[in-house]
Amino acid sequence: MFKLTYRQLRFDPGRSALTCLGIAAVFAVILLLQGFQQGLNTQLGSVALARGADLIGTQAGVRNIIGARSVIPQMARGQVETVPGVRIAHPMTAIPLIYEKQGRKSAVFLFVIDSAGGPAEAEVEAGRLLAGEGEILIDHSIAQLHDLAPEDDFVVAGYGFRIVGVIEPTSALWTPFTFSNYDSLIEFYFESSLADDLSAFPLLSYLLIDLEPGVDPVALAARIEQAVPDVDVFLPAELARADEELGQTMLGAVLTLLIGVAYAAGMIVIALFMFTAAEARRRDLGILKALGFDDRTILTSIMVEVGLLMVFAIPLGIALAHLTTAIARAAMPIYLIQPTVLGPLLLAIASCTLFALLGALGPWRLIRRLEPSQVFRS
Repeated sequence: MFKLTYRQLRFDPGRSALTCLGIAAVFAVILLLQGFQQGLNTQLGSVALARGADLIGTQAGVRNIIGARSVIPQMARGQVETVPGVRIAHPMTAIPLIYEKQGRKSAVFLFVIDSAGGPAEAEVEAGRLLAGEGEILIDHSIAQLHDLAPEDDFVVAGYGFRIVGVIEPTSALWTPFTFSNYDSLIEFYFESSLADDLSAFPLLSYLLIDLEPGVDPVALAARIEQAVPDVDVFLPAELARADEELGQTMLGAVLTLLIGVAYAAGMIVIALFMFTAAEARRRDLGILKALGFDDRTILTSIMVEVGLLMVFAIPLGIALAHLTTAIARAAMPIYLIQPTVLGPLLLAIASCTLFALLGALGPWRLIRRLEPSQVFRS
């Protein structure tokens, strides 16, 4: 039956190819929308995970890095470092800013770092890491958008940072990251147009806490919170989940609706493709019936046809999704699309296969009632 069905598909290669391509295109669209949602979650989660700390301290009551303002008292760093089990607490400040060049504005996150929390040398695409005052690292996407390169000025609120490096795309909520140091932060605060309202901007937002070897991070987090009430302490994975949940709260409903619409429309289109293909083969299936094949064999033939088409359409759809992702990433690196995360990928494969099967079985009642003699009438 497999060979027979395969030969029938090869008998009209144009129709088979168009059906396969149509299913692949619908499948690719679903993967792209799911991949956009997965990429958003990955970017949000990586904000905390990429800081490289064993624990992260925030302002008491704050449990997010993205979308939340955290201000920790300066003296809290020393207090945290006196807690047994803490090796060092690295300071980090996060400031949302607006960068403008030639009338084009972009929101950016400025992360001010000291001895930890910044990008690794391997993440630098051009230039070098921070070394002195007035320097800044910028994300690839903002460098591309505003045509910036190392040694260019990066003017924010009237203060000119000097770009020393461009790093790999690093962003969250479609806002690129920049990195500077504390010497630059103090100079920026007092020389920029923000100087009139410094109270609105923090000097210390987070503490990146490294532990002594063998210390239980959960137990130590509880001890730090008890010793320093101004600070809440989290595992990086906890903050990552909280940032992902924030993203779901802000955008989850919209993205879920878009994916749901894509599934609904896509499944209908796939079912119609397969219904049309099966209807076009109704005469061929009737000939099989006239030759003595029973209903079970003909039904098996239809299911084998669906299987063969999906075997070609799914890899083609994945390839189309990856090709589109590469094009989108090159044009708009601020967006991360992950079209082949295992769970959503399996869901898309199962859904597309199910609706392809339902569409192919659409004409089944007509085929069952078809009299063998009718297929030979002109």
